Amino acid sequence: MSKYKLLLFCFSLLIVLTSCGLNGPTEGLNPIQTRGKTIFNQYCAACHDNQGDIIIVGPPLSHIATSGGDRVAGINAETYIRQSLLEPDAFFVDGFDDLMPKTFNDILAQEEIDSLIEFLLTLK
Repeated sequence: MSKYKLLLFCFSLLIVLTSCGLNGPTEGLNPIQTRGKTIFNQYCAACHDNQGDIIIVGPPLSHIATSGGDRVAGINAETYIRQSLLEPDAFFVDGFDDLMPKTFNDILAQEEIDSLIEFLLTLK
């Protein structure tokens, strides 16, 4: 599948997922986490499920707050998530291709990255 077709597929899937409300409720989230969820829906939901174990393109993130701390020895979940966002080539999940965008530093402000991480840390 060409990169163009993959991007078109991901964009289409993002529209479907966000319009269907498959990314869960925001109740119980603080304002920073809610902002992070909005960022997740905008930039991540086309490729990553956050409600279960559905494989869209990338690995599901429904339990990343717990599994992230187990993936690399000596690194907690927050560090793993941050490094995975800012240096996508640092870690690979078995069974998945290296398709993670390498532009988060360019398109997201530090506060947005922090909010996204705060939201991901709620996914236990």
